[in-house]
Amino acid sequence: MIRLAAIALGAVWMTGAAATWTAATGIAAAQATADGPGRQTIYERLGLDLSTAQSAAEAFLAAVEAHDGLAVYFLLDPQSRMAIADAWRRLNLQPLLGQEVDRDEMLQMFDDLAAMNAEESIDGTNGYLVLDIFSAADALFRLRAQQGDSIVPLPGHPQIAGGTQFRPDEDGRQLGDVRVTGDGEDAVIHLIVSARGRWRVLGVTQGSGDDAVTWLNAEPQ
Repeated sequence: MIRLAAIALGAVWMTGAAATWTAATGIAAAQATADGPGRQTIYERLGLDLSTAQSAAEAFLAAVEAHDGLAVYFLLDPQSRMAIADAWRRLNLQPLLGQEVDRDEMLQMFDDLAAMNAEESIDGTNGYLVLDIFSAADALFRLRAQQGDSIVPLPGHPQIAGGTQFRPDEDGRQLGDVRVTGDGEDAVIHLIVSARGRWRVLGVTQGSGDDAVTWLNAEPQ
C-alpha cells in the first residue's frame, strides 16, 4: 500500500505543487490587499502577533503546546513551510520529527496520517493525495498529540527566557534567537524578519554541540 501510495503521490505531486503554489500566491495577494482599514491579514484572523521576535516566539510556543499545526504552519518562514511540503512529497517525515524514528514506525505514521487526511484528499479516500499542505501539517501535529509526543524539540513545561538575541545573516537580513527553558535541555527558537516587518520562525534547536537537534532550519537556506 505504501509503495502504491508513493507512486500515486509522485504522479500527482506536480498537480499538488501547482495547487499549493496557487494557494500560496492567492494568500500572498490577499495579504497585500488585506492590510487596509477594516481588513485583517491571515495572521490577524488566526490571532498571531508577528510584530516582534519575542511575540512571534511566544505565539509559536503556545501553538506547539496546543498541538495547533495550522497556527504553527503560518508562524513559519516560507522556506520552512516548504520543508514540510518536501517531507510529505518524499514520504520522509524524519526532518520534521525532531528525533530519530525507525522506518517501520515512520511508514505506520504515514498510514495513520493518510487515514486522518482522507476527507481532504482528491477522491475523499486516499489521504496520501492531499493537495494542501496545511491539512497535512495539522494532521501531523494532531497525530503526535494522540501519541503523547510533539514534533518540535523543546524542554518540558517550556518558557521563554530573557530577550531576543539579534544578529544579521550574510545577506544582511535580521535574525533573532529566543531561548526556551524548562525541564530538560534548553532550546532556541530561530526567527527571521520579513520585508514587511513580520517575524516568523525558521526552526528550533535543542541542546548544543554534537548532541544538538535542529527542527527545520537554524539559518536561512
